[in-house]
Amino acid sequence: MLYEGHEGYHPSWLENLTENLNRFGIKKDDIPTTFNVFMNVEVLPSGEIESGPPLSKPGDFVDLRAETDLVVGVTACSAENFNNHTLKQIDLMVYG
Repeated sequence: MLYEGHEGYHPSWLENLTENLNRFGIKKDDIPTTFNVFMNVEVLPSGEIESGPPLSKPGDFVDLRAETDLVVGVTACSAENFNNHTLKQIDLMVYG
């Protein structure tokens, strides 16, 4: 389970993005499926999903180039069980 052992309210990645993108007029229904760059998620033959340890290593990165103006929301998975029971910051560099 994503939040196994957690009691009380716990925000999801979608809530985090919705709350922070609202100032740009972006509503919850405007947010598409996530583009998971470093998560290791497998779809099993049963249709269930299983998340394993990341295959990436510290220092790995993705270099993307925007060819039009855009608004980007970045969030880490908020489920501690998917993050080795810790929450980690994401470093993001934007060049103009």
